[in-house]
Amino acid sequence: MTVFRPVTTRRSSDPIRLVHHPDGRNRKSERKAELKRVASQSLGAIQLLLDNVDRLRVVVYQIVDQSGRMEYLDYGGRSGTPPQPFVPGAPRGDLAIKMVRDGGDKFAPDIEREPPEHYQGSAKGYRTFISASITNGEYAYGMVTVDAPNAGDLVDTDKQIVMLVADLLAIAFAEAER
Repeated sequence: MTVFRPVTTRRSSDPIRLVHHPDGRNRKSERKAELKRVASQSLGAIQLLLDNVDRLRVVVYQIVDQSGRMEYLDYGGRSGTPPQPFVPGAPRGDLAIKMVRDGGDKFAPDIEREPPEHYQGSAKGYRTFISASITNGEYAYGMVTVDAPNAGDLVDTDKQIVMLVADLLAIAFAEAER
């Protein structure tokens, strides 16, 4: 069973620095500060790789407590209200938390024509989405989601990109906790 691993970060406007220091000093607080910047760069990478998708939105969620509650760490793309958290005890939250706990992913090319099983998402402003767990097999850290307003704009190769970025983010989350 995957264990939830909440990560806390502090905000910083410093430029990106290496997380490994040759002098061997403990830099855990610096690694946690770097996590948000790595998440931001990951958002940018997805936006560049999926630049053909009209009004794409990308969100990196992190688990913030042992219940599995997920709040956004960073988001970008289509404007609008900030992404809502995934809260345990609510159908939408329970499904997303289970997907992350199981290390899974979801791809819905058209949520109106073929909604995912037990889908309880808001569907506010989007008709297609991809979600991928941020996990290293032992710990679950959160998930990456992308969505777009036009059904069919996201395709299976986009899912592979999102899954790859989620795997890379798992390394960053693990490093932040090291």
